[in-house]
Amino acid sequence: MVGAMKKFARLWISLTVNMAIIIVVKYKQYEGLQQSCAEAKLPDDTQCAQLKNIVLPIKSMLWTHNMQMEEKPKMPTTLPNASMVEGWNHNRQNASNSHPIPTLYIITTTYQRDTQKASLVTLCQTLMHVRSLVWIVVENSTHHTPMVRALLKRCGVPYVHLTVPSPNNSLVRPISSAMGIRNHNVGLKWVREHNRCVECNGVIYFGNNDDRYDLRLFDELRKTATLSVFMVGLTGGLLMEGPYCQEGRVAKWHHVQAPPREAHITMQGFAINLRLIMKQNNVWFERHLAFNSTGYINVSKFVSRFLPNASLECRTYNNEVLVWRSSIVQPETFREPLEMSDMSIEF
Repeated sequence: MVGAMKKFARLWISLTVNMAIIIVVKYKQYEGLQQSCAEAKLPDDTQCAQLKNIVLPIKSMLWTHNMQMEEKPKMPTTLPNASMVEGWNHNRQNASNSHPIPTLYIITTTYQRDTQKASLVTLCQTLMHVRSLVWIVVENSTHHTPMVRALLKRCGVPYVHLTVPSPNNSLVRPISSAMGIRNHNVGLKWVREHNRCVECNGVIYFGNNDDRYDLRLFDELRKTATLSVFMVGLTGGLLMEGPYCQEGRVAKWHHVQAPPREAHITMQGFAINLRLIMKQNNVWFERHLAFNSTGYINVSKFVSRFLPNASLECRTYNNEVLVWRSSIVQPETFREPLEMSDMSIEF
């Protein structure tokens, strides 16, 4: 009787080990097939589905506890009136609490045009050199366009890809339409919904994909305790436009555009601390306040709802300009030769 039980025990152990090996091998095969199906965008491939039905129930019984410990936090995958693709680790969402430097949230709005890819590549290759950031790209589209999606994935920068269409009554160009307001608000909404702590340490900056940046700017942005303003080069009809600083506060504003007002802040000329955004979570870009007489978004009114002008942090780096408005000129294209129009070349 005892000998029979020992034989049965040895047989049971052997079967268990063999089953475990089979499960691991099959699961590795399933992971590879699942990735292949996802990259090929195939809906529920038969072979993948069969492996899934066989492996996952057994795996869930054996390793439920370990999977719960390793599982990423579940986040909403959509925003109202927006679609989202994320290329960063959700576990980093509150990493600014433990990270020695504040996380930068760079919100960039973009729309389809001939120079779109050239502008995004330039900004991508700048942000590649900046540590601890999340690049939030808000695309003016009803869907994630293949070019932008592939570029962000290839860039290597932690990113969030949002899409939101323009209102039906808006123009194509975002400068003179409500699209700019909506896209900036969608970026702000994502930041607020994915940072659950009011005291999170981070800084938000609206980085235009047509602008040029000195890498030292991003170190200056991280020093923002509340809301900082600084000079922007090659804008407003001037070589530089923005505040003159005196002992960390705004002494006066350098600008020429009408109408005259107390402050003159451009979208590229300010940064705001995440704590301020989270505490005053009802402040957005609003249509009835958003545009000045020239048709551009009136950033000064948006900023004034957070802090009075006298409380703004005025930042300068050795009296240097670190960001410039420098758009890539839209080329005058002619009819492409027939042999070129047949080639599948992305530009």
